Amino acid sequence: MGSSNTAIDKVPAGLRQVTVFKAGYVPVTLEVSIPVNMVAVTQKIVLEHGEGPTPPTTAPTTAPTTSATTAPTTSPTTGPFPPVPTTGGLFVYTVPFGSSVFLDDVYLGISPGLFTSIPPGTYDLDLELPGYAEVEREVTIYPGDITTVTAMMIPDIAALLSAFS
Repeated sequence: MGSSNTAIDKVPAGLRQVTVFKAGYVPVTLEVSIPVNMVAVTQKIVLEHGEGPTPPTTAPTTAPTTSATTAPTTSPTTGPFPPVPTTGGLFVYTVPFGSSVFLDDVYLGISPGLFTSIPPGTYDLDLELPGYAEVEREVTIYPGDITTVTAMMIPDIAALLSAFS
């Protein structure tokens, strides 16, 4: 349905099985609960280097065969190894949607959104939406990980209060 580190839309609500795979790595399957009209974010998934079955692109036409299980080897794995991640990501979810997302005063886009290729470090996050109070938070981005921020935007009543003073 898509690739990692991206939002996949139009997934029906309910409990779904998700399989993550990449050539040369052992696939990982997990169950994800998709809420109604909301975003689901999975836990961090780490694929292990090695030979693994490739998920079928169509349903098998014959019954699977069984084979003898071999004992795991104790010899170390040799390369090539995947590169170590040097950047991270930030997933921002606001209620209501549509807030402008700024990281150290640099505009990233609109919420909800997944923003990737961010160098590791600690940043000032600002969320702005006309008619709502600005939300400011400090966030830390870690290499190979996605930091998630959820914020409830509060209506800005300053203009309303000044009318009564």
